[in-house]
Amino acid sequence: MNRRLFLIMLCTMFVWTLCAQNIFDDPDTLKNDIIKVNYQRKNAKLAMLMSAILPGAGQYYADKKSITTYIFPIIEAGLIYGYIDYTNKGHDLEHKYQKYATGETITIKNNDDVVIYTGPRYNTIFQFGYLNSSSVLIQGLQQNLAGIYTDDIYDNIYFKWNPQNMEFNQHFYEDIGKYNKYIFGWADWYQVYAYNGQGTIDWQNASFVPVPNAPNWAWNSNHTIWLGNYPTNPENIIPGQSYDEPYSALRAKYINMRKDAEVKFDKATDINFAIVMNHLVSSLDAIRVTHKFNRNYLSQNEMHFNYRTTLYNSHFTPMLTFCKEF
Repeated sequence: MNRRLFLIMLCTMFVWTLCAQNIFDDPDTLKNDIIKVNYQRKNAKLAMLMSAILPGAGQYYADKKSITTYIFPIIEAGLIYGYIDYTNKGHDLEHKYQKYATGETITIKNNDDVVIYTGPRYNTIFQFGYLNSSSVLIQGLQQNLAGIYTDDIYDNIYFKWNPQNMEFNQHFYEDIGKYNKYIFGWADWYQVYAYNGQGTIDWQNASFVPVPNAPNWAWNSNHTIWLGNYPTNPENIIPGQSYDEPYSALRAKYINMRKDAEVKFDKATDINFAIVMNHLVSSLDAIRVTHKFNRNYLSQNEMHFNYRTTLYNSHFTPMLTFCKEF
């Protein structure tokens, strides 16, 4: 949006440079008219300013009969309605995907129909652990990953989240769908790649019972980049199976929900750009309307000048007559 505004300003300055000397009516414009008539001339600069603030206002000031006096306000009203509508829809979808991630409780069962997890779809305990009653950090998976190899990139600086900063904010909801390093909190990923059939999570009491087996990480040949994981849940282990790249079905749906919200916000941004353009075009049109009105005022003011030949004192004499309708 900043880039668009910059282009608008650049375009406006260019138009102003081209038109500044001729586009406004000079007080001496009508010096060469045959007949001088005093009337209240319209100020083009004032009309331009009025329409820049409220599209159509400058046209109304200059000439109420101009069709653009009514076109620009109608366009403005429609654009404002569209902007508000798409913004509200974006916020509604934003609320839905945030609720989907952390505001609802789901249940995961094993093949024996035994509940192995109850909690939110994204559980921050899985990602970075929690502080127990003695203020001791019970590690989550990001601490486990960061401590495996000394040469890898996964350290406390790489992971921006920490137990002292766990509030749910805009960056939180963006990161859990954007970066693979925050995939550990998604419940379905954890149950496949970190759960071994014995560890449990007591979500109601915010307690974490570590699983005996840590995730089976897959690394590149230099042990510097994490590539994925081998399943640890017995129900998901396939003999000879290769590692899986980071994936979560819950996360995939969450990403689509975020994209739907972003589409609405993007449309609102486009409409906002159109509103700015409507103000710009209306202000330039107000100059045109004012210029035209000042030029044609004599005919618009119901004053008529006629040049004709009339019989006067038995001679045909050319005469210039003036008529005013009342």
